[in-house]
Formats: sequence, structure tokens, C-alpha cells
Amino acid sequence: MMGTTRPSAHRAMALMGILLLGTAQAAPEQSQSSLSSRRERPDNSRYLPPGDPNLSPTWDWTVIGAGHTMYYSPNGGTPIPLNNVQLPFFTSGHPLATDEKDMYPEDGWMLVYRDFGTPTSAPAMPFFALYNKYKGTLRFMYYNAGNFAYSAYRAELSFRNTAATGGLMTFTDTAKATLADYDKAKQDDFMGRMAINQGWAWADFTLFGYDPNAHPDAKLHLELHGLNISDVQLEGQLNLNQVIDSSAPATSNTNAFSSLLAAYNAGHKYYKDVNAQKAALQARVNKELQNPAADPWWVSVAQQFLGSSVVSAAPYIGAMIGFVKFFIGGKTKPARREPMNFEGALKMTGTITTAQQIDMGDFALSTGPTAPDFYRPVQPIPWGVFNLTDKPTMLVSGYASGCYDDYGKILYCEEAGDYALAPPAYVVNPNAGLTLKSIKTAFIFHDGPSSFVDSSQLSASYYWRQDWCSDWYSYNYPCYEYGSGGSRPYSVGLELTFETNAPTRYADREFVVYKEYPPTELYQ
Repeated sequence: MMGTTRPSAHRAMALMGILLLGTAQAAPEQSQSSLSSRRERPDNSRYLPPGDPNLSPTWDWTVIGAGHTMYYSPNGGTPIPLNNVQLPFFTSGHPLATDEKDMYPEDGWMLVYRDFGTPTSAPAMPFFALYNKYKGTLRFMYYNAGNFAYSAYRAELSFRNTAATGGLMTFTDTAKATLADYDKAKQDDFMGRMAINQGWAWADFTLFGYDPNAHPDAKLHLELHGLNISDVQLEGQLNLNQVIDSSAPATSNTNAFSSLLAAYNAGHKYYKDVNAQKAALQARVNKELQNPAADPWWVSVAQQFLGSSVVSAAPYIGAMIGFVKFFIGGKTKPARREPMNFEGALKMTGTITTAQQIDMGDFALSTGPTAPDFYRPVQPIPWGVFNLTDKPTMLVSGYASGCYDDYGKILYCEEAGDYALAPPAYVVNPNAGLTLKSIKTAFIFHDGPSSFVDSSQLSASYYWRQDWCSDWYSYNYPCYEYGSGGSRPYSVGLELTFETNAPTRYADREFVVYKEYPPTELYQ
């Protein structure tokens, strides 16, 4: 019998899922050496000497209506002043200019980098960057001083050198997601609309992974590229510009895909609010309902969420893990630019063309002496929140798989196994200002997940047998089929519940994290 944490399922559905997964094609790989050399570029920042005002950790980005003076130098010439510039949080119509602004230190935000230039030296594009120590979000904000007029932009984040990295980017990786196997050449992308008339471009990256042994010389490499998306269309009646603003497309392991379009279609999104989450999920559900085949297992749960009046998706995500690959969000309060990946979240057709590199820079993770070829944080940053040190270990006992014969005549075929989970090994950042209240696990099957419970309580059993019979002419054929139902788990889900140690302003003090991990099987 299946364990009590597992709903019953049908083996045929499981086999169908295996067959469908088997049709997937492996993505082309790119060598780490080529990635490393591409990013080893000198002079990727403006030298900020000691005493430069841009190095001040006390600069306040939260003052309402405050105009800021910035300088830019498009070709390294005399800096050009920009006066009374409003930050994106206070710029009418900007996606970040929400009523309950997602920017306050009480909600976890810290100043990391800033370069607004000076009268004697300036960057090509003034910028600043904030980091949310609770959610692991790194947010870059660039001012379009040069009035670039692209329909969209692409921000790329990777490590400058694959020999000096850390496991910060594991959360958005669906394959190499632990400290033991993380991809040192990983690149995450973010798509946004280019704000012309000297407006703000912005990009969010999820650096939720905590690595206590990150390389002391690790540096992030950021590139901004103009994009032409004029011929890109969305499935259904969705407006592309509105979708980009409310559900900013992002992607992980970009270089593993044959095209940018394919990468973004497989990637995750940063949803502005629960309505944006529902709009994307509704489009996905509609596509399944139009298909004459039986609805996938997750459709009924998605419809419950779509029909609810909740302001947070969190209560429904656990029942959709497997379809949802990862999620971070408050338990009860409205979404705060929440990252989430689910299968087929956004399907675009057409071609995305990279038009021009707009800017690039390198950013050290640690403080220290200023340098001419990279920026340093203006204050110590507690990078990352949580990481598994290795893949979850699925313990398999009583395993059997195969057919048994008598002198060439098949007698029966069977599959069987008892499954448990070893306690996950993990690390939590002690300086993130958080308490990990609970960690729960679930087995994920091809027809949905089990309930989330402590790993010591997680179990599943599976047995299937197919007898073979013979007719008068000794023809051997399958006849009787029986078993306990269900199927074998193929991955593991984690549910983490965190609470902030200090009161927040707008963010939910308690938030949940869901992620699917590929396991290691240990046969006993």
C-alpha cells in the first residue's frame, strides 16, 4: 500500500509521463572556458576613490519626492549633469512605483552599489543596486541617460570568472541546485521594457543560495543589451508590454538554450502581484481546457486558486509543486515581486534580436579596497539565505523491476519499491535576519505531490505485477495486472517557512519557499 502521505494514482499515467519526458531533447552545452574568457573584460567600472560620495552606505533612497543630481559620460568625456532626477519608486507609471513600495530597509532592502557620478568623473549610465537580505533579491536600477530607444532590454548576470564563484544562483536552477553541484558558469537573464526619455531600467535576480565558502574574490558580471521584440507575440490575447511590466520574464542557464525565445519560454517570472500570477496561470489553464485530452493533475488545484479571493498564492503552491518548480512568497499578504516558475508560464512566438550592448560592469561580493575594474559593495552584505549542501537522498528498499521467465516463456513482470527520504543537509545564513521555522518535504510523482511532512514521516510504497499467460499454441501474452496502485516518486519538494526577526513595514513577516529538487537514489 502507498504511504498515508501519498494520494493514489494510476500507473498508466505515470508511464505516460515517463514517455513524455523521454521525448525531451538535451540542450546544447557551452564550455565553461568560453564563458569565462567572454566575461574577463578589463575596466568594467568607474574607479571610485576613497571618499567618493557614491561609496556612502548612508545614502537614503526612500525619501519621497527627493530629486537627485547625477552625472553621465557616454564616451568618457566631460560629465553631463542630470538634475532633480526622481528614483523609479517615485516615477509615475514605473512598475516599481507601487503604493506599498517594495524598497524599505524594514522589509529587508540594503544598499549594495551606487554610481551617480561626480562633476569630474561619471559612468555611461548612472545606477544603484539594492539587495533584499530576506528574499535574496538583487535589484539593479539603471538610468537611461543616453535615451536608448529599444523596445526592451536584457540584463544578464553571471560570475566574472568561473574559478571564483559561490553558490548564490542555485534557487533558479532546476537541475544543478545544491552547493555540491551548482553550475559555476550559470547565467540568469531578466527582460524589461526600455524606458526612453531618460527613464529607469531595472532588473531583479534571485541570489537566494547561501554559500558559507564562497570564493573571497568572487565578482558578478552584469551586461545590459538592447532588444528588438517588435515581432514577438504572446499566446492568447495578452498584451506583451503589460505582461513584461506585471510579470517580468526571466530565465536561468540562458546559454544552454538554442535561442533567447526558448530560454525565456522555459524560464521564470517576477510577478508584480497576485493578479499577475492569476493572469499567467489562467492562460495556461485555458490552453489545457482547449485540449481534448484529459486535464493534467494540476489543473483542478489551479482552478481553485483562480476562483479564490486570496491575496497570496502561497496556500495553493504546495499542492502544485512539480508543475511549479520554485516559488518565494508571503504566506498571507499580497505578492512583492515574487519569483515563480511553472511549466508553460509564458509562451512567446517570433524572434528576439539582441541589438546592442548598452552597458556592463563587474561587482565584487565583498567589501575592501576600491579598484579600477570592478565595483565593491558600500557595506558588508549577507549574501544568500539557504542552500542544500547536496541532493536529497531517496532511500529505496525492496526494489524489484523486470520480467521473469521459464525457459524463454515470460511468467510475470513486476515493479516494486519502498521509498523514504534521508534528512536533507542544508545551510542557513545566520546573518540574514531570519529564523527558519520549519522545513518539510514531499515526494513528487507524475500525477502530483504528496503532502508536505517532516522527512522522518515521508514514505511511499509501490507494487505492480503483470502476469503472462499462454494459449493452446503456447503463445505468450500479458493477461492479469494488479498491484497497489500509485507510481514511484521521481523528485523531491521542499517547503521552507521563514520568519523575519524584526518587524516589517509592508512585507509579510512569515514567508514560504517551495522548490523541486532532483534526488539521488540510494538502494538498500
